[in-house]
Amino acid sequence: MKVSPLKTLVFSGVKILALAAVAYGGTDSAGTDSEANTESYDGPMISESMKRLAIRASTRNRDFIDATIQQNGLEKSLALDIECAESEEAAKKTARYLWTELLRIIKQFGPDSNPTPSEVGTGDFDYLVGVSCADGTTVATGVKSRDSAEIVW
Repeated sequence: MKVSPLKTLVFSGVKILALAAVAYGGTDSAGTDSEANTESYDGPMISESMKRLAIRASTRNRDFIDATIQQNGLEKSLALDIECAESEEAAKKTARYLWTELLRIIKQFGPDSNPTPSEVGTGDFDYLVGVSCADGTTVATGVKSRDSAEIVW
């Protein structure tokens, strides 16, 4: 399977965030890398079956192609591939809708706090997302921190 540049960017972003946390006192060990942070994290993890369930539920939307979900401690990264509309604004709207729906599914059935019908809400994890078209064009990137109820695009 070909890895899109956006997926590489999103997952590299998780490592950068982990390194930034180390640099700004997020952990006592300045030499800790993201793999070690995952090993020391003993909280809830999203299971492979939950990832498959979330992706399968998302395929009901005809614009959804595929998704990759990874977790590094309290940070979850989602990379989505979608069918893009002819206009950039329509593609962004679709990307944001599909990502919000996938996030709701992950929060509802995973180890995070359940969303309400009107908002995604705060939770126990930080989310980093990238959405790209089938041709690899980046459509949207966003972040949702655990203490925020909103997604920042």
